[in-house]
Amino acid sequence: MLGESGILSCEDPSSRGSTRISLEKFSLEGSKLRSVNAEVWEVDVHDTLERECGHFLRCIREGAAPLSGGMEGVAVVRMLEAGHRSMRNGGACSPIR
Repeated sequence: MLGESGILSCEDPSSRGSTRISLEKFSLEGSKLRSVNAEVWEVDVHDTLERECGHFLRCIREGAAPLSGGMEGVAVVRMLEAGHRSMRNGGACSPIR
């Protein structure tokens, strides 16, 4: 996904059992784009949904707050909607509201 100041990418995990998510930030210097920094995360995708559901159920039983709640869910949906709008508009960035 291309944003105003960087690119977020996610590799297909099917060959490794894990996926690599990277965020590369850029700055514009004159007419040249320069990479400012890049962060890469390796995410194990085995049984991810099972672990997430187990964590949620433990939180319900123990009365604890989940690691990600409703506000994080709203932020994810907004980001996905912005990406969808961007694709419909030929890749142009649109602000997340």
